Amino acid sequence: MVAVAVMLWGGITLVGGAGVSPEAGFGMAMPLVAAVGSWLATVRVHSIDPARVTAVMVTAFGVKALLFGGYVVAGVRGMGLRPVPFALSFAGFLIALYAVEAYFLRRLFAGSGQMGSRD
Repeated sequence: MVAVAVMLWGGITLVGGAGVSPEAGFGMAMPLVAAVGSWLATVRVHSIDPARVTAVMVTAFGVKALLFGGYVVAGVRGMGLRPVPFALSFAGFLIALYAVEAYFLRRLFAGSGQMGSRD
């Protein structure tokens, strides 16, 4: 997850130049921290009690929604980041990192036989 985010940030910086780098970096930071944190919590709970994974993920989603709202406001108003590049970066990284997390979840559940009979 971290490698994907850093590579994407590097690509954005190469294409957009230094002018988008601060916003792209701050747009990446919170989604990356949230994705890594929720992934670590999910793996830990899965190893202890796989039946609790959904509850943990729903709780993490609610916490992340509150944190994301505060982070966006702090970024635009507090740090003076330009809203459009910051919002585009934030949304892009959020979607990309959720896709990576979904892939990891699929692998986690496939390894434990919880994916069902379609796989």
